[in-house]
Amino acid sequence: MVRKEWKILRVDGPSGVVTQPILDHTYRMVDSGDFKRLALQEISDSGRIRLQSKEIDLSAADDADIVFQSVRHPERTEPWLKQHFLGWEVETETSVFDPDVATIMDFKVDQSHGFAFMYMLPLSETQALVEYTLFTDSVLEKATYRAEIEAYMERIAPGVRYTSIREEFGVIPMVVGDWNPGEGRLQNIGGAAGLAKPSTGYTFSRIQRDSRHIARSLKSGSLHRHPPSTKRKEWMDSLILRILSEDPAHAVHVFETLFRNNGMDLMLKFLDERTTLAEDLRIMSSVPSWWEFVKRL
Repeated sequence: MVRKEWKILRVDGPSGVVTQPILDHTYRMVDSGDFKRLALQEISDSGRIRLQSKEIDLSAADDADIVFQSVRHPERTEPWLKQHFLGWEVETETSVFDPDVATIMDFKVDQSHGFAFMYMLPLSETQALVEYTLFTDSVLEKATYRAEIEAYMERIAPGVRYTSIREEFGVIPMVVGDWNPGEGRLQNIGGAAGLAKPSTGYTFSRIQRDSRHIARSLKSGSLHRHPPSTKRKEWMDSLILRILSEDPAHAVHVFETLFRNNGMDLMLKFLDERTTLAEDLRIMSSVPSWWEFVKRL
């Protein structure tokens, strides 16, 4: 189900470009349609699961021992940031992209709306996914995202003609302490359980870990759930969100410096919450201005 994978990552910021190979990881693009199709095929082949498609009242599903739901999200009353993005899959008339290098953050975009960057995954020399992404408290008009993508394409490929093959749009809530697994027979999973990482929106691997844990605990005879983040990781998330919210220009400097000083492998490990305490301290100490912000708090 992997459409494309990369072993070289790129971050472009005010101080210049950081381009590095990754040795311990592989950065992969998974198409949601392929993922769903293959998952449903595996379910069908198992012979132990019956698939139905119908509307149900979750509170009235009395014939089930446990209901896992990812549709109904809990209401949130506290303020939170949103990660919101609009992306185009573009195809150019001539070669433009380096298919071996994925740009995970390009900060040389309009920052007037708040912390923003362009995310670009090249699929070939003439095709790429290009997304304008922001971490702010309000969503923009879609025309604004599209204008930023057009400006980016003109910057990296001036005068080159291209077409947009498809468009995608998404909004991810970024809330610290959003873990809400449900209770009793009604269990929340996925985004409804608060599995999106607050400071990055990274969700896929956290959902996979939670799902594996659910399966293992059910097999052992009882269902046990535990939060996806430790208190230390939640504190770091809350700090990053404060920086993103209160000083987005400084946040650009923080993220650029983190990747420049720590390397892509360690940063991917950090973003996926697999770093040790020693590694977390090393990462934080690599950005001197981070500690100035902590003191301000």
